[in-house]
Amino acid sequence: MDINKIAILGLGAMGSRMATHLIAAGYEVTVWNSSPGMAKTLIAQGAAVAASPQLAAMAATVIISMVTDNNASREVWLNLETGAILGLQPGAIAIECSTLTVKWTQHLASALEARGVQFLDAPVVGSRPQAEAGQLISLVGGNAETLAHVEPILYQFTKYQLHIVHRLANP
Repeated sequence: MDINKIAILGLGAMGSRMATHLIAAGYEVTVWNSSPGMAKTLIAQGAAVAASPQLAAMAATVIISMVTDNNASREVWLNLETGAILGLQPGAIAIECSTLTVKWTQHLASALEARGVQFLDAPVVGSRPQAEAGQLISLVGGNAETLAHVEPILYQFTKYQLHIVHRLANP
């Protein structure tokens, strides 16, 4: 699988810096944000901009979300008109880096896996200085093989990863 095409959904303090590191590393990055103006700096760096999470997902094989909470995550991934889930290719890898509840993460994992998409729950620890320096800490839950495919991507904005490998969806 070609992991060079990445979508970043959410361009706040963390997501924008994660995108900057990925662009600098040579990845083909498509970005989306609920406030389109947030993408201006990333466009200048070489990012493409999508009008919706769905269109961003269509342009990528690895989709990373970094949003504020469960509601924002639900809107980004599962909105019935513009959600990223509508644009995901079978075999794509969805990575949720937001800090979310276990219940919502399990629901999201089930919805994505039902569509043939691999899922990693990978919330990050750190703040703006760590994001700027590419030294966030990533707490990754999910399938070990899926993680192995995307480790080079995660290491562009993290300095350390704690791997918690298990099935996230409810049995």
